[in-house]
Amino acid sequence: MNMLTNSVPLLSTLIILPIIGAIITAVAQNGTKKIALFSSIIQLLLSFLLLACFDPASGRQFVENCNWVPSMGISYSVGADGISMAMILLTTVLTPLIILSSFNRQDRKSTRLNSSHANISYAV
Repeated sequence: MNMLTNSVPLLSTLIILPIIGAIITAVAQNGTKKIALFSSIIQLLLSFLLLACFDPASGRQFVENCNWVPSMGISYSVGADGISMAMILLTTVLTPLIILSSFNRQDRKSTRLNSSHANISYAV
């Protein structure tokens, strides 16, 4: 599993996936609850993969570095340590629960409910 985490940018995937899910949820006409739930469950599974590969004895792990604009010194750098792993897990566990709590809710304006699912996905 360690080879997988070294070759696949899991943290960047966890950052980009909610944005993609929110965009799809915002433009979808039907099934927005299911799309938002599916996106959040994928995020949950990715976070469990991160947890399985996480070594609590080490410091910052899953480090990703990328120079965006080297001439200006702008770069993208992410990594996870113990407290950030706890926050990642907390967020990815709560998001599907929040979406599931709205499944039986009937709203007069379905666009308002659709946009709330997109906002939940984007907020993550």
